[in-house]
This record gives sequence, structure tokens and C-alpha cells, in this order.
Amino acid sequence: MSGTWGAPASWEVVCRRSAGRRRYNAERKFLRNVRRAQIVCRLAGTGLLERAGPRGVQALLARELGVSPATISRDLRALRTPGYRMPRLGTEPPGLAAGR
Repeated sequence: MSGTWGAPASWEVVCRRSAGRRRYNAERKFLRNVRRAQIVCRLAGTGLLERAGPRGVQALLARELGVSPATISRDLRALRTPGYRMPRLGTEPPGLAAGR
């Protein structure tokens, strides 16, 4: 694969790149949903999903899950959104099952 950005790409290359991006983004979305489910399980019954908790809870979750505290903050903000629906877990995203 050459580094010439201005060169036109064949239709096959364009489709393969698009499929790669779709698969990569589906995997990231799946991992995000798994992480949010883990957060819900860890905080269930504590009341911390509805309101801010004691200092350090987000940092602790971030260390346990191996992500940035900003990621946990973003996940908690999404989980607290009134219209948020937790996706069904238990199935892999469409692109992952075929690639393994």
C-alpha cells in the first residue's frame, strides 16, 4: 500500500477500506457497550448511576476496567441520560463473527 493520498483508488480498494472501518467501529461500539454493562453491574444498588458519588469512584472504575477516567465520565453521562437504552448484549457485532 503506497502513501500517495492523491492517487485514485480502485473500487475494490474503496470497498475494502469501507468494510475495514465498519468492522473496526462495530468492534469499538461492542466493547463500549460491554464496558457500560460492567459499570451498571458494579454500581447497581449504590445510587451512583443517578447522581455523582464520592470522590474517586470514577478513577477506581477506570483503573479496574483499564480505561481513562474521561471514558468512565462519558459513559456515566450517557447512562444517566433519560432516553438511554442499554443495548442487548450476548451477540457479537455483525462484522466480528465472520472475521474469526
